[in-house]
Amino acid sequence: MARSFLMGLEVGDIITAYHKGYHRVTNIEPRYVVNSFDPRQKIGDEYASLIHYQQLMTNDFSPRTGKHCCDESYCRKIDDQFFEEEIEKLEELRKKLLKFKKDLKEEKKDGPKKG
Repeated sequence: MARSFLMGLEVGDIITAYHKGYHRVTNIEPRYVVNSFDPRQKIGDEYASLIHYQQLMTNDFSPRTGKHCCDESYCRKIDDQFFEEEIEKLEELRKKLLKFKKDLKEEKKDGPKKG
């Protein structure tokens, strides 16, 4: 099975990508240097794959279809680590909202804070 050059993505993986939403990888197109003025790159060297994908849903989890592609550097695989990081962000936002709510209640009771 083909794997992408940088990220190790495979056909069938669920990803976020350049286009908003959640997508399934449908094809991985390897790319090779054909000419270069950079002495670190040699003709024939592989570089970031072109990832083709089908949109599954929007960022708010509404079903959506559409076909796109982008450089793999814009892609992130949806895995357990992704979910843990997103849940942590939501928990931080919840804490901030609860503190803001508490501060507003205190301000209403005690009047606006000075300074």
